[in-house]
Amino acid sequence: MKRFLKWLFPVAAFLLLLGLTSCGTSGGLEPPQSLEIDIDNQLSWDTVESARSYLVEVKNESGEAVLSKTTRKTSYSLSDLEVGDYEIRVRATGGAQNDQTSAWSEALYFHRDYETGCVYELFNGNTEYRIKRGGSASGTVTIEATYRGKPVTEIGESAFKGNRNVKEIILGENIRTIAENAFYNCSVLESVTIPDGVTSIGDSAFQGCRELPFKEGAALAISGSSNMGTGMIDCKRYRRIKLYALKTLPEGTVFSFRKGASVSLNRIPLPETMDFLNCAALEIKDCDWSAVRNVDFADEAQYKRYRNELPDAAEVRYGGWKESVLQKWRRRSAGR
Repeated sequence: MKRFLKWLFPVAAFLLLLGLTSCGTSGGLEPPQSLEIDIDNQLSWDTVESARSYLVEVKNESGEAVLSKTTRKTSYSLSDLEVGDYEIRVRATGGAQNDQTSAWSEALYFHRDYETGCVYELFNGNTEYRIKRGGSASGTVTIEATYRGKPVTEIGESAFKGNRNVKEIILGENIRTIAENAFYNCSVLESVTIPDGVTSIGDSAFQGCRELPFKEGAALAISGSSNMGTGMIDCKRYRRIKLYALKTLPEGTVFSFRKGASVSLNRIPLPETMDFLNCAALEIKDCDWSAVRNVDFADEAQYKRYRNELPDAAEVRYGGWKESVLQKWRRRSAGR
């Protein structure tokens, strides 16, 4: 009996020590609490006592781990995640020998929104955002209607000036102003979509875009501006032209198109001089012809489609003919 007791106490002490060590490794730290993500896509959580580091795990909607990173901070940036839905968990590691690991935190579900790559700034009493710089924007850029809960209403002065990465710009419905030089010398810009709410386009906002080399299928689509600055439209650079619901055109605008162009003009004021000789397709609908003084049509058939719209003072040319609409009307009335 004494021999048995002699061995019993050491074994019991060893088992107790082993049990305490085991408990410390699996459950000595509390799991991180209060996970949240701010408007800058920064994940944060409460500090865990005795924790030395934290493991951040991110899974996509298919349950696949797309990120597993260790950090000593109580925060981690999620800005590099692609657009999509994610499940996020964090656990702590620490203890005297850095051998303790907490249970996982409760899962936080996160939707990563699309971002333009642009740099924004607040203005108008911090009630609206404008695009200050193009930043890392490239390819097709869709400017959202709202950013961080406030409307995006302006493309700032020289915001994209000299940009060589943006090919297409789609402006959000809250944009009202495109400031001067906003897209000056954007050498690869092929397409611009402007919403009806835009009321001002500044001087030289798109000047220099005409320097881009023509690319098959390039198109210019502009709609809904009431005040367009200078240097806006260089129609010869595009095979497809669509201008819709414009209240003004830049002073001195001349419509002249590249060979084979398809042109659609709808609800716009027409300029003083227009040359449609090269147009493969032409549609003019509900436009203001009052300022027109010189027009070149491809042929008589094209002229006849629009002759009733032309003001008396307009001079028309087609098929070798050159005369004013008023003279032609008088000749026709006299039976010639």
